[in-house]
Amino acid sequence: MKIGWGTRIALLYGGFVVMIGILVYNSMRQQFDLVSKDYYQKELAFQEVIDAGKNQSGLSRPVDITQADGHIIFGFPPEFSEQDIKGTINFYSPANAAWDRNYAIAANGIVFSIPIGTMEQTLYQVKISWEYNGKKYYQENEVSLKM
Repeated sequence: MKIGWGTRIALLYGGFVVMIGILVYNSMRQQFDLVSKDYYQKELAFQEVIDAGKNQSGLSRPVDITQADGHIIFGFPPEFSEQDIKGTINFYSPANAAWDRNYAIAANGIVFSIPIGTMEQTLYQVKISWEYNGKKYYQENEVSLKM
C-alpha cells in the first residue's frame, strides 16, 4: 500500500498540531513563583535598601558567611562586637518559593548561626539587613547549601 503525497502532508500537519498541543499543555502546568507578592511596594522603598548597602560598604569588612557542622555561621564586622545586633536574614530560593526562609538576628556579639537541617540543598540568595543607632545596613550574597 502506497501513501500519497497528500496523505503525507496531512500527517505532517497533524503531527505538528499534536506537538503544539502537548507544548501548550506542558507550559500551562508550569509553576511560576514571583520574587515577592508585594513587589511593587518593595520597589517603592528600594532607595532605603540602596542607602543601607552604601552604609554596609563603609564598614571594615563585609559579613562573613560560612558553613560548618550543619550550621550557617554569620560573622559580623568588628564594629559591632560590643552591641546587640538586631535585624533579619532572608534566604531566597529562586527555584521554589516554598523553600524561602526568614530568620530574626539575635546576636550578642559578632557571631550568629542558623541550623540548616530543615533547609533544602539548593542555591540561596541570602539577604542580610540589620540596624544599629538608627543606621541601616544591607548585604546580599549567594550561598549553596551542602548537607
